[in-house]
Amino acid sequence: MVNQTLARRVWPGVDTATARVLNRFGDFGRKPLPDGRGSVTVALISQGLLSRERKRAVAFPKAVKHPHGTALRVNRGPYGIMVQMRFWRRYLAALTLTLAGAAFAADLRLPLRSRVEAFKGSGVWEEVRLDEAFPIAQTAILICDMWDKHWCSGAARRVETLAVRMAPVIDEARARGIQIIHAPSETMEFYKDWPQRQRMLRIAKIEPPAPLGLTDPPLPIDDRDGGCDTGDSSYKAWTREIAALPMGAADVISDDGPQIYSFLRERGIRNLLVMGVHVNMCVLNRSFAIKKMTNWGIRCVLVRDLTDSMYNPKDRPYVSHDRGTESVVEHIERYWCPSVASADLMKALPEAR
Repeated sequence: MVNQTLARRVWPGVDTATARVLNRFGDFGRKPLPDGRGSVTVALISQGLLSRERKRAVAFPKAVKHPHGTALRVNRGPYGIMVQMRFWRRYLAALTLTLAGAAFAADLRLPLRSRVEAFKGSGVWEEVRLDEAFPIAQTAILICDMWDKHWCSGAARRVETLAVRMAPVIDEARARGIQIIHAPSETMEFYKDWPQRQRMLRIAKIEPPAPLGLTDPPLPIDDRDGGCDTGDSSYKAWTREIAALPMGAADVISDDGPQIYSFLRERGIRNLLVMGVHVNMCVLNRSFAIKKMTNWGIRCVLVRDLTDSMYNPKDRPYVSHDRGTESVVEHIERYWCPSVASADLMKALPEAR
């Protein structure tokens, strides 16, 4: 392994932190060219890297032509992956740090659930399972409309219960480096002086792309009367997000879809884990929610057991409240995005590497 003294000799001015990365990453030395035309610098990536990480490292082209004329070759040999280039003093450090970042980036591996209609037009949808890797740095959690109070007393009770189960998931995700976005609609006045809100107001606007124009079939439940199962009358009851959910220093607050999209783009985030209420209303239809974000090309995943519906069993399809919620989750899995269970998310977070 190269030591820090050698790292400084090969790349004058390399600081101690960079030298440690080089030291951790691989072996470096000068090799003569076979035709006697000087030498090249060789970076050897150890065979000891995990196979997944080695595959990432070799995902580069076999040969790259730099605009300034420097040739770079990536060769796979019996002892690992060799990177050869001329004019190595200028370029090797940057290349090495790029490869090191790829090799040691943390991935969240989640077992997802979706649904497919194998025989189109049959109306028969089969549950399918798939594993997907989500880079931590490219993933955020969005918490939708978990208000402090709701006009429907049955919904309010369920939100209180849901918040208790949601809080440890948020804490663990934040601790593992996942960005947390709080989106309690119509409460921005309460948060106007909070640094988490001010951070969003400073985001430079990035125009969303043209929508993908995805099909939007009707829901499997009838919620036209508001969906309250306790007979209450509607009014604006909420003033803030429920206090049981933790607010971290690095979290952000917004209820504006284009603003949240701009934030995601600025941070390089392309994966959104969505939780909150209500799955047949706000979770689908808000300007920052699943339909809009999916149409803008953001990869959404619904955390299916950290949500609830506004559904009254007295309405179509005349099933229990829980079954009504499940049917909407299945609808989302068919037409909008896959889902994940919070237990699987909690299991995956400590294993992210």
